[in-house]
Amino acid sequence: MTVGQVMDLVLRDRGYYERSSGGLTVSGGEPLQQFIFTAELLQQARAAGIHTCLDTCGIASSTAYEAIAPFVDLFLYDYKATPSSRHRHLTGAGSELVLRNLERLCRTGARIRLRCPLIPGLNDQDEHLRAIAELSRTYNLAVEIMPYHDFGRGKANRVGLPEPELAMASADDRVKMRWQDRLVACGAQLYQEG
Repeated sequence: MTVGQVMDLVLRDRGYYERSSGGLTVSGGEPLQQFIFTAELLQQARAAGIHTCLDTCGIASSTAYEAIAPFVDLFLYDYKATPSSRHRHLTGAGSELVLRNLERLCRTGARIRLRCPLIPGLNDQDEHLRAIAELSRTYNLAVEIMPYHDFGRGKANRVGLPEPELAMASADDRVKMRWQDRLVACGAQLYQEG
């Protein structure tokens, strides 16, 4: 699709966005891997008065973030694992660039929500929770915990695909509360919807 075609679809829902305080969220993979398209789409949405949001993993060039920041109302910024070696093991890339880009965006005054996918036993160690809280305190960021769920297993079965290799139980309410309590005890500011 072209940017114009996407904008035609987005503008059809303008009334809904106005009533709900919603807007356009660009996500991926990593949307900045398609920088020219993403930048043009966000610019056009912003010019049309549509709220813009970019969902990012932080793995793109720092210049891309600085160039696109003026057209983004809200960054949903993932932070997945501590230390960098664990981040590399789980995602294929270390966290140095992720953290450097987060710092640069914060310096631009960008509005950012730090989103932290947590998987029991995989990336919910105390070291990572403390690091999340430190980022929240340092940059005054609200943290949104994104607990692992296994909803994809049933979907894979329904569409005839093999079950995902990462077959583990969803985080229950007790586990989520433990994560939240630990983050708050470390000084994190938790995101509250609404």
